[in-house]
Amino acid sequence: NGSRGTGSGMSFPTSFGPAQSTLETTAETVANAGARAAGVKSAKPVYTVPTNSTLMGSVAMTALIGRVPIDGTVNDPYPFKVLVGPDNLTANGIDIPDVAGAVFSGTASGDWTLSCVRGQVRSITFVFNDGTIRTIPEDREGNQQNNQQRDGLGWISDPHGIPCVSGERRSNAQQYLGSQALITAAGAGVASLIESDSGRMSYV
Repeated sequence: NGSRGTGSGMSFPTSFGPAQSTLETTAETVANAGARAAGVKSAKPVYTVPTNSTLMGSVAMTALIGRVPIDGTVNDPYPFKVLVGPDNLTANGIDIPDVAGAVFSGTASGDWTLSCVRGQVRSITFVFNDGTIRTIPEDREGNQQNNQQRDGLGWISDPHGIPCVSGERRSNAQQYLGSQALITAAGAGVASLIESDSGRMSYV
């Protein structure tokens, strides 16, 4: 890529082209080829949502129902979805352009003492003005990072910034205790019948 000078029947290069750009182009080509071979989409990040960002203008698409954890574990938690508007406030106060909205999905758990529901975000789907849709994490990444994301990608808060949305309590403790009492009473009655007729009963 350079001009050559002639002298005495021999030619010598007098200037050289930008070798660094050639190396960068080669490296990018190799990286893209490796990504395609591995089945990974080559995407160049332009705007990022930093850690501890706050996405404003959110509206719950589903009701928030949280089961109270038993021994620190929530059995069969209820899912929820949240619709986020275009007004996104990042950690450094700069708005993200071209974002039409986002849909958050996650699971909820209840707090009996505070009578509120906490929500952990598990996945985020961003929708851009040009129709592009981007879900984080992807299905492949979600399966690989399941153990690393037990705490979720984030959490939801009420308009006052409290990370536990207040609600009404619903308990089946009375029905549960009543059924347990009936079962206990029935068991005691059967035991008394067995004791009274022990001479005519046989056990296997």
